[in-house]
Amino acid sequence: MTPIDRLRAIDPAARARAARAGIWIVAGLLLLNLLFGDMGVLSGIRQRRAASQLRAEVAALQTEHDAIAADIQALNSNPFRIESIAREELGLARPGEIIFLFPSGGGAAPPAGAAPPARTAPAASGLAPSTAPGTTSPARPKAASRRR
Repeated sequence: MTPIDRLRAIDPAARARAARAGIWIVAGLLLLNLLFGDMGVLSGIRQRRAASQLRAEVAALQTEHDAIAADIQALNSNPFRIESIAREELGLARPGEIIFLFPSGGGAAPPAGAAPPARTAPAASGLAPSTAPGTTSPARPKAASRRR
């Protein structure tokens, strides 16, 4: 007896139930693959969320890039920008300028005999290290008087 003959010998109602059960099993497997497979719905949701996070990161980096490009442009074209950096970050001043330094709120004043830290100024900048008698030169002076 061949396999086809054996199938024909089975009761038609049992054959229909077996066919329905097979269809439900295949449908269930397809549904599971649709939800949890590599290209499933849940994977698509995760990928959309990751793509939106990457878009936000790209936008933030683009904003940062634009700010840095504007700063570079200012450094290349505006000599006052370079001077402000020399004054604020390096504590430099023009020769003959008097710098008034105010202590920041929490720190104690340095001892009267303390020597100010040694600073070297770039020769091309035209600015000299700011040294006021009896004070030290912090990295960022609070106020300065300018003569031009």
